[in-house]
Amino acid sequence: YRQFSFYIFPYSTDWLEKQKVVFSILRRNYFIEDYRISQDALCSFLCALEYKYNKRGNQFHNYDHGVTVMQCTHAISLEIMKTQYAHLLNQFTKFVLILSGLCHDVSHTGRTNIFEINSLSNLTIRYHDRSVLEQHHAATSIKLLCAPSTNIIPNFTSVEFRDFRKLFISNILYTDITEHFNLIKNFEARIKELNFGTEDDIKLMTGMIIHTSDFTGGAITIQFEVNMEFQEQYNLEGKFGYPQLPYMKDLDQQPIMAKSEVGFFKFIVRPLWSIMSKFAEDRLQKSVENLEQTILEWEKLMNN
Repeated sequence: YRQFSFYIFPYSTDWLEKQKVVFSILRRNYFIEDYRISQDALCSFLCALEYKYNKRGNQFHNYDHGVTVMQCTHAISLEIMKTQYAHLLNQFTKFVLILSGLCHDVSHTGRTNIFEINSLSNLTIRYHDRSVLEQHHAATSIKLLCAPSTNIIPNFTSVEFRDFRKLFISNILYTDITEHFNLIKNFEARIKELNFGTEDDIKLMTGMIIHTSDFTGGAITIQFEVNMEFQEQYNLEGKFGYPQLPYMKDLDQQPIMAKSEVGFFKFIVRPLWSIMSKFAEDRLQKSVENLEQTILEWEKLMNN
């Protein structure tokens, strides 16, 4: 599970195999031994997480996506451990990062923050329009970690738990797409500095890793699924009279969906992976090349 070519679909219909992937990543990082994680609590936690991810039947924002992002944070971490920045990814930071990758979209509504805000949903009212879904994902996860039956970290001291929670929430909030340009700008500015490595820098670094992992590889089949969610949302917005986002229109038409994807990959995904690869001393170059290939594939579909 250390490869960037990891693909969740062979495990999709087998919940046990999927949980084995998660278990294996935790074990390979020695998290189970180091944090004395009880297997009973871990099984309860993973089952509760999977249920909360899948209860709405989302096409894309489901447990498969959580496991995929977890695997990618693990794979990127392994590459960074071979660089001059290895000391910044200590065992604790790595544990928080990989676990927040798994949990980052739990209990997703299958809609965007803008939809939540326009529909004045309960979540929007609770979180005052700010990173509504991301705050919900973080809070849902922390609640599970506070419940006795699903608490996989009961051995943390109160100080360790506070540090865990602070970084865990920060990581998940960085998956809000509205943070994208700020995150990149701040990260690029900081890695040029000689004193890179402060607590804030580590937050930026793990924020970049989880945000990059959220756009793993760019497989076309995955993008079809997220576009189905967008299409559903566009139709609902029309039905309820909410403002409709132009990029969600006519995504059932292949050339239009392809055009939208080409723009997204060129201006959001490719720059993200390129910066991450540069930081990892070019160790993610193969993924950047795969993205170039994905863009070419979408361009072909766009011109069909």
